Amino acid sequence: MNIFLFLTKGDIIIITMNIEEYSVKNQKFIKILNNNNFEIVFSSCGASIYSIKIDDDFLTQTLMSTELHKTNYLGKTIGRVANRIPGNSIEIGNTKYLLANNEGPNTLHGGLHGISNKNFSYVIKENIDNVELVFHYVSPHLESGFPGNMTLKITYFISKSENTFQIIFESDTDETTPCSLTNHAFFCLGEKSLSDLTLKINASSCIYPNPKDLLFDHIGPVNKVLDFRKSKVVTKDINDKTLQKSRTKGYDHYYFFDQIDEKNNQIELSSKRYLLKIRTDYEGVQIYTDNYRKTDKCYNLPPNKINRAIAIEPSSPHNKLHMLKKDEHYRHFINYEFEKLI
Repeated sequence: MNIFLFLTKGDIIIITMNIEEYSVKNQKFIKILNNNNFEIVFSSCGASIYSIKIDDDFLTQTLMSTELHKTNYLGKTIGRVANRIPGNSIEIGNTKYLLANNEGPNTLHGGLHGISNKNFSYVIKENIDNVELVFHYVSPHLESGFPGNMTLKITYFISKSENTFQIIFESDTDETTPCSLTNHAFFCLGEKSLSDLTLKINASSCIYPNPKDLLFDHIGPVNKVLDFRKSKVVTKDINDKTLQKSRTKGYDHYYFFDQIDEKNNQIELSSKRYLLKIRTDYEGVQIYTDNYRKTDKCYNLPPNKINRAIAIEPSSPHNKLHMLKKDEHYRHFINYEFEKLI
């Protein structure tokens, strides 16, 4: 293995054939380029995916500003609880815990001080077939209002020869506490609009959110607008009045997989040039279609537009909190496989 050393902004960057580490202010970045020209840049902020590329094509929505990355959910590990918790409190046993709400009265993606903007430590291990990147963080008791000291371990396995990687989410706690982790990457697959992407989800039922506050309303069979059991263009039904009259202004729905299948793909997203296949041991997935205009500048995507990329978030359903107990170990995985079509 060839090793090169050079200096930039006072930091020593160690580069091997495939791995580069560098710092931007308080964030550490790790760029891993495999032998197939498949590149992922990770950040210590939120144990996150900053960007995914094949050749010169950005496959994820990627901010030009690394500073904005600190305050954005793009590619972040989300928790302690992904999605929305109603109100600003939870009760465990006879104890009520006040949460750091950050979406009106509700707590979204772990609250005001969730793990998505925490700086994780990390170690890198180079194996024969992959690079193993392990992030660690200890969320202290009552951080964002959640009880218990929670130890988090987020492991990425990046293939050296194929366009694949896997995330393993693990956590332990010394007190019963809610736990539901996921990654919040937005995928564009080299395109500029979701009108150029097709989506397939093996799911016959979903959570219908309350149109006013997007909290849980009921579970039901997917209707025509929400049905992705056969591949269809993501935006085909997005202007349906039931979506546009809701606060969602598009898709922001949790889908229950027809069966939990760790060996077969549950989700497929495709463009003319790329196909993304996702498998997981989670029981479902949250889909969000970038429904609000933002002025953030992103690589290869037009500014101030909606529906540019899609968040695909395998996770636990938000209609009930998953409680992690002191003697339990939380572990789930998501596997991503990218295929070049042309």
